[in-house]
Amino acid sequence: MRYGLRETGDGTLDGMYRATREAGFGAEVKRRILLGTYVLSGGYYDAWYDRAMRVRRLLYMDFERAFEHVDLLLCPTSPTTAFRLGARTADPVAMYMSDVLTTPASLAGLPAASVPCGLAPAADDPDCLLPVGLQIIGPPQEDARVLALARRFQELTEHHRACPPPATDVKGTSA
Repeated sequence: MRYGLRETGDGTLDGMYRATREAGFGAEVKRRILLGTYVLSGGYYDAWYDRAMRVRRLLYMDFERAFEHVDLLLCPTSPTTAFRLGARTADPVAMYMSDVLTTPASLAGLPAASVPCGLAPAADDPDCLLPVGLQIIGPPQEDARVLALARRFQELTEHHRACPPPATDVKGTSA
């Protein structure tokens, strides 16, 4: 609580935590925290956590096999371009689907970085160009290799300098 937002609340430590979380966490973050808390709660721990750990191990083994043949993996960061502010807040499943390509590396505990790699037409407006990300995934303990490639990619391209249009929400108002 030394850095970032800190609300005072009712003057107690719990009150400060509650007020800070209420002010600092958006609806999506709160939804994900609640989902994680629910899955790890007493009645669901064995059913979900053990199963999730098995899946995590299988993912890790798949990545291990891939890294027997390649040094790094390059893939999209998201299945779509960036989306307008507020465009997916009413649809949590669409919001989660934005993370579907970054989740495997996180679950496997692998180093990964995402760099801008251009602009592409928005699904709802072909005249509006929105950012696209390139994800670089490395084997365990190869953070430096991932970051070196990310840096080299940015040195050799101008994608990180591309400017999308000013942020507007789905109603067209500036954010």
